[in-house]
Amino acid sequence: MDSHDIVDALQHLATSLHLNTPIGALTAGSLAMGAFYLARRKIRSWMVSRTLTANEQPTFTAADKASDGETLLVMPDISGYSKFLSSSQATDPTQAKETIIALLDALIRSFGGRLKVAKLEGDAILFYADADSLTPTELGQIILGIYRAFDLTQELLLTRGSSSTNKALSNLDLKVVVHSGHAERFAFRNAIDLIGTDVVLTYRLLKIGLGKTRYIVATDKAIAQLQVPTSISTQRLTKNIPEFGNVELSIFDVPQSSAATPVPQQVEAHRTRQSRNRIKQLIRRIVAQVNKLKGSPA
Repeated sequence: MDSHDIVDALQHLATSLHLNTPIGALTAGSLAMGAFYLARRKIRSWMVSRTLTANEQPTFTAADKASDGETLLVMPDISGYSKFLSSSQATDPTQAKETIIALLDALIRSFGGRLKVAKLEGDAILFYADADSLTPTELGQIILGIYRAFDLTQELLLTRGSSSTNKALSNLDLKVVVHSGHAERFAFRNAIDLIGTDVVLTYRLLKIGLGKTRYIVATDKAIAQLQVPTSISTQRLTKNIPEFGNVELSIFDVPQSSAATPVPQQVEAHRTRQSRNRIKQLIRRIVAQVNKLKGSPA
């Protein structure tokens, strides 16, 4: 079929559908505009999906390809988290969620960005840094600062909490795992994630069952990079970790922070506003990025 045949066929179709009349032409134009609009949306949706798919492909960071340096892994974990949620959800689920968010936010803010967040695991946060980026004294100060932030925030929450949640809240505590080893970093969904057997070991050490809820556990690979006050009691321990065998550990019994200094209500309110503003800013950035993708030319 040549071009003349195609033109004749189109003319025949237009006549048979009465598209050669003014009303028919208007109808045809409307249908054409609708078809164009749908096609444009389809193309735009396809482009967005292609972009998202590309962003979902993990890519290892150039720094790890060029460096064999070790990664410091620090993982605080809130003890009693599951029991707290189960006892609080029935009485005041909203306050229970806000309590956990406030505690996790306090842990993240406590070290002023000297560690980076890799993963948030509900009641635990995996932080990391280059192993040589902190002195043993600095690392010790950071970890003890995490405990002070937790204790202070817990006290503040107890002063404004309801009696139904305060008992469970007072039973929450903190343990911190410190390990050093190889962890490959890769970009995934616009974030940096970690992978490697040393990352797995860090997770396993959260569940070693010491019969207490407040301590620092450090592996021998990390102990040389960690210095805490000599007043903190220490014990050596060997634990058999599935798939890792016997692992030598140092356990530090961290005392309760000395009567965390009460914070005036206006300062507490300011901190709460700051946390909310950070969340709002994050939401705005996400919405702006989505709108940018949607508005990209077809």
